Amino acid sequence: MNANEARELSYKNASKAAEKDLEQAIDYVNDAVKQAAIVGEYAASVTIIENNLWEDHHLMIRLRNHFREKGYIVEFRRNLRDETIINIAWDAF
Repeated sequence: MNANEARELSYKNASKAAEKDLEQAIDYVNDAVKQAAIVGEYAASVTIIENNLWEDHHLMIRLRNHFREKGYIVEFRRNLRDETIINIAWDAF
C-alpha cells in the first residue's frame, strides 16, 4: 500500500473512528457523573484531549448536545491546545 492509498483508506474510515471517539467520551463523562453522584456531588469535571477528528466531525458539539438533551448543564473551555475541560452539572453551577 502506498501513502495515497493509506490516505484514501483513512479518509474513508474517519467517520467510524470519530463515532468510536464520541462513544468513548460519552462513557467517560457518564462514569464521572456516576462517581460524583455516588458521593453526593451535583457536578463533575472531565478533561478531553482532542485529535483532528474532534473538529472535523464536530464531536465536542455533539457531546455537549448529547448531555444537554438529557437535562444536564454543560460548559466547556479549552485549557491547552488540544485539551478541553468539560463541566457537567445536574444542579446549577
